[in-house]
Order: sequence, then structure tokens, then C-alpha cells
Amino acid sequence: MLTNSYGEARTGAMNRRVTILSYPEKDDGQGGRYIDKKHPVETEVWAYVAKPHFTEGNSGGGPASQITQGFTIRKRPVGLSDVVRYQGTTYKILHIDYSGVRNLTLTCQAVVHNG
Repeated sequence: MLTNSYGEARTGAMNRRVTILSYPEKDDGQGGRYIDKKHPVETEVWAYVAKPHFTEGNSGGGPASQITQGFTIRKRPVGLSDVVRYQGTTYKILHIDYSGVRNLTLTCQAVVHNG
């Protein structure tokens, strides 16, 4: 990845389009709030897509593996309840790294629907 003087991704390195789906919080009409999963707000942003990271371990006495994917984008409001869509795959955000000056890194895991 090409970096600038801050050690962050250069604009030229952010050459992939990803979609961030945010789920707005709405008033339920009874004094409470709920997350509207039926009407997500879709935002397309430029991103640097890191190589996937593979981890193996044990879970419940058996082997388990986990694949995480990193996306670096320009700083913007992003929450852990948001999801990232890239090349037809939906990713759940596991961690948001705000340590960059201009960028933030999303560590994500692919959402797999079984059944």
C-alpha cells in the first residue's frame, strides 16, 4: 500500500468502491427508539482493500477458522451496527480503528447465511 507522510493510505491506494450500509435509529411512537433494518442508508466510498487475514484455533473442542478483511476509508461516521458490501459479499464490522489522522480502518468478517 502506498502511504503518505502520516503513514496512511494515499488517495491512489484507495481504488476500490465499497458500500457502507447504515441502519438509522427511529422513533417508535411510544417514547422509545428502534433500528430500522428494512430501510438502510447506502453510501459508496473509496477504500483500500487489504489482503484477508486467516486465523485458526479451537472452539468447543473442535477446530475453527476465522477470516477477517480490512478496509481503509477516509474518516466518516461509521458504527459497529453498520455493514460493508464489497463485490457481492456483505461484511460485519468487528472493529473500527480511529488512530489515523485522515483514515480509519474497518476490520470486518464476511456474513455467511446457512440455510
